[in-house]
Amino acid sequence: MNHTPNAVQALIAAFVFVAILFAVSQKPHRTASVEPPLEAPVPLQEWTTADAGALVLGAIPSPGPNQKRKCDPDRAEQEINGGCWVKTETPPPCPRGKQWEHDGRCWLPVAEAKPVPTSGGGSAPGVADP
Repeated sequence: MNHTPNAVQALIAAFVFVAILFAVSQKPHRTASVEPPLEAPVPLQEWTTADAGALVLGAIPSPGPNQKRKCDPDRAEQEINGGCWVKTETPPPCPRGKQWEHDGRCWLPVAEAKPVPTSGGGSAPGVADP
């Protein structure tokens, strides 16, 4: 069998091409990794930014939309992070989503007072007009 150098080179090039094509088309073999189960998800409202932007679980968040911002010290309200808070007697860990930890104590946010109607524009809900 007489082969010319160009035919041999073409045969080798075709073999290399097929070998590369086969290697590229194969999916890499992955071994199954065993990871520990995740803890229950934490509600987003419990994650806040504090301490240079780091995420801290349960830290005092920025004031919410209905949270009082002008605190009354006579009512034991204290301004923390722009909102009013009242210290509780509950030691940490604080109840999730209800109280937040600050300075080793649990704190409750103070809600803004709802405005009291001053005009006779109708009765309060659930009260019949005379």
